[in-house]
Amino acid sequence: RPVSAQRAYEVGFVNELCEPGSETEAALVTARQIASAAPLVLRFLKQAARHSIPVGLVEAGYSAQYQAQMLARSEDAREGALAAKERRAPVFVGR
Repeated sequence: RPVSAQRAYEVGFVNELCEPGSETEAALVTARQIASAAPLVLRFLKQAARHSIPVGLVEAGYSAQYQAQMLARSEDAREGALAAKERRAPVFVGR
């Protein structure tokens, strides 16, 4: 059955509501935020989304846990923490 935009927002189907006609700009803002994230995190999120449905929730959970441990040990994770400590923008390298 159809769901209103407001209801979809309330239950978490959508992250943000915008005025009609401003959808493209809102999407571009979100895309810029995503593009500025650490490459390893983006890769992990894409893999998690791609693999979670076909394999089931339990297997996806194990895979996500493994990937999160790998991310935590990455150069980018160290760079992110150091950048936050030094109050500067991180420079991620994808490793």
